[in-house]
Amino acid sequence: MGQTIGKEPSFFPSFSPFTNLPKSIIVGLRCAVSEVSESGYTLTQTELEQILQLSLHEYFSDENVREYSNALFSLFNADALPGCDSDEIDSFELLGTLCLTSGMPLEEKAQFLFDLFDLNEKGELNINEVTLAFRSLVSGTRKIAIDTTMLTDEDTDQIALEAFDLIMPESLKYSLAMADDQKLTRQKFFDYVFNCPEAVSFMNCYDDITIGGANKASTKAAPLLSTANKEDEQETKEQPLSEPWRDQQRFLRPEIADERPSPPPMDGLRLEHVCGRNRGTEAVYTSNGDVLFAAGSLVIKIVADGNGYKQELFNEHSNRVSSLAIFHVIDEMGDMVASSDTGGDDCKVCVWASCTLSSQVTFSTRHKVSSHIIANQFFFTDFRAYNIYFVHWFQNGVSTLSFSPSGELLLTMGNNEMNSTIGVYKWRERRLLFTAKIPGMGFYDCSFLSSDNSFGICGKDLVHFWTKSESHEPYRHCRGSTNLFPSQLQMTSIACVDGAVVTGSTSGALWLWEGRVLVKRVEVFRFPITKLFASSAGLFVSTQDGTIHLLSKELALQHRLDPFSRSDSHDIETLCWDTNREKLLVGDSSNCLRETDLNSASKFVMGCHSTCHSALTDFTVDTLNDKIITVGEDGFVRLWDKDARVILQQHNLERGLSCIAYNQGADQVAVGFCKSDNCCSSDKTDVAFVILCGNDLTNIIHHGHNSQKTLTVCKFSNDGKFVAFGAKDCGIYIHSTDKDFPLVAKARGHSAPILTFDFGCADDSPDSASFIRSNSINGEALYWSTHAKKQTPLSQRHTRWESQSCIYGWYLEGAHDLCAEEKNTCITSCCPLSDRSIVVGDSS
Repeated sequence: MGQTIGKEPSFFPSFSPFTNLPKSIIVGLRCAVSEVSESGYTLTQTELEQILQLSLHEYFSDENVREYSNALFSLFNADALPGCDSDEIDSFELLGTLCLTSGMPLEEKAQFLFDLFDLNEKGELNINEVTLAFRSLVSGTRKIAIDTTMLTDEDTDQIALEAFDLIMPESLKYSLAMADDQKLTRQKFFDYVFNCPEAVSFMNCYDDITIGGANKASTKAAPLLSTANKEDEQETKEQPLSEPWRDQQRFLRPEIADERPSPPPMDGLRLEHVCGRNRGTEAVYTSNGDVLFAAGSLVIKIVADGNGYKQELFNEHSNRVSSLAIFHVIDEMGDMVASSDTGGDDCKVCVWASCTLSSQVTFSTRHKVSSHIIANQFFFTDFRAYNIYFVHWFQNGVSTLSFSPSGELLLTMGNNEMNSTIGVYKWRERRLLFTAKIPGMGFYDCSFLSSDNSFGICGKDLVHFWTKSESHEPYRHCRGSTNLFPSQLQMTSIACVDGAVVTGSTSGALWLWEGRVLVKRVEVFRFPITKLFASSAGLFVSTQDGTIHLLSKELALQHRLDPFSRSDSHDIETLCWDTNREKLLVGDSSNCLRETDLNSASKFVMGCHSTCHSALTDFTVDTLNDKIITVGEDGFVRLWDKDARVILQQHNLERGLSCIAYNQGADQVAVGFCKSDNCCSSDKTDVAFVILCGNDLTNIIHHGHNSQKTLTVCKFSNDGKFVAFGAKDCGIYIHSTDKDFPLVAKARGHSAPILTFDFGCADDSPDSASFIRSNSINGEALYWSTHAKKQTPLSQRHTRWESQSCIYGWYLEGAHDLCAEEKNTCITSCCPLSDRSIVVGDSS
């Protein structure tokens, strides 16, 4: 023997409703057989209908039960002799087959089968009972499957005999004496079943069943070796941007320029405060009530400081922090925090102490994450605010982290357009215990479940589970079964509440799982579920309208919270409960963090988190009054006090805003609008920008018109005579600041959207803007007069530039080379720090 048996079968359609049933239903069917069947060994058609009615009434209507019972009876009565009007089926064959095709783990299937065929209920099986079990299973699967492997009775009997290690003459095979002498205990039965190739392959053949024509291979998780060949895993790297600016800039290089490489200047920057949060990342409470959240490559800790707050920084990452997880411990070093990053070749996971902010363990990962664009964030430093725009495409890194219940294991998930990869690490030893790849698109959440031996992920296509019986065993993969509920379900979040696994879906339904089988719809909300968070207080459920619902551990609805106003609601991305203070931390897609409690109707924004309520797109600085003005996708213009770091004034323009500039002399603010890329409107009256009064943002001085595309950048000239706008249509629109802000000229010549530009003055008129230099996103650097006449680079050698925002220039060639060679990144923004120093921001 020793061969494997079978391949994944195709089932008769009439059996499909009975595949992947949960353990509770299988046990209920056995109990119902005992109650309904007169003999206990056979079932009539009427008895089968009564049994299904008792066990499946929650899932099937009476009409369906009648239809399904007739079809099921016909399948299992298929071996009746021609002309024989048999009206009974074998109950052992039925229950054994339903167990084999159920959603139970293999260990639970073996336990159920042992109990089913232990006819004397002594905890032992004799050779006759083992043979009956194997014959019943083979016979039952023949009846439900279209193309199953045909085993003869002799083959089946031989496999049963091997369990007793008996080689005996045919005449003694069923001897009562032999049957009494040889018995299999439960453990010996398990040992044989899971070590016999024929038995294992036979059970695997009917495990993790796919219904509805889905290709099992396309959704099955593929295990990966931790020592896999890196060359096989390498993705084709994107081609770097072209650099036409280098040729153009060679004419502008001073003759005395020193081409020798030099170290970065020593002008230091001291980070004072960070406003903003990485969208899509978690915000968590520590055990002592501090708040942790990610901003750029930093993790910010908010600590209560008298009547206010102060920020402390964990800065061990060199790339954008993508996920946070925390394990609460009682220790002088604080809780254990895990943080991961994305976007570079050296992506890593750091585990560190929340009190000391000291790194305990750091290890690299090999996950891939999806492409996305991260909104602007601005950083307060000494006397200046610097803007860095993060752009990420196909990247290395981790999208989600989860500590195990013991805190000893760390689950990591990388998620991209092609597949998701997961890894389980024994983080203290930096050791990868398990990894797998799951084909498919869009997995949104992952979490350890009731123990270190089980975890799950959920997403657009399926829910997947990994389990093992003992800690030393490898994890075994199985797909979640939803066939009790016919509609296609898209799960957005997964959690474990007091041992019960629940998932939330885009339909607004909260679902309960038994093992890998979806068994119950617990609650239905009006809007899609965005996040689940299990806590000591119960299960917090957020929905897309910005509402949060608290369910008890028994999953009964208790509270409904509205931390955001109806006019200011956004998708909730993160939830965290502080058990000691009974406070709930809520983060939404606008990057805002709020704190609230269960018993108070008041809702408040933590002062340290008063960030822009949407993705920040641009800002400008009023240097005389130490004020910062920001714009965001939500349509709000906000005036900030730089020192107090609070919003002084705000106004909603009710459209997405893309850029902003401040005219110090006239106290005017220019604001550009976003426009949809799919917009085909040619209406030239559509407003492209507005001019606001600087001391009253509600006062609109002028509505302006120019581009039909999104405006990407705007600036006033220092003399206040011009305001110009760069656009996605590759043009630069130059307006006079006279009455009605007329369009003076339109500069056309770039082949890609405008990235930035600067005004410049000629030698003979140092106080009057005469020229413009501009950069596009594909590496072009062009020069113009303020009347949009193109200039040669050579003619601009002596132009004095009013600002230093253009990143493509001879003065940054060394910085571009350094970023490309050492960090594999590109420069995205720059700002002069002194006469000899420029601050640059890169794409990491």
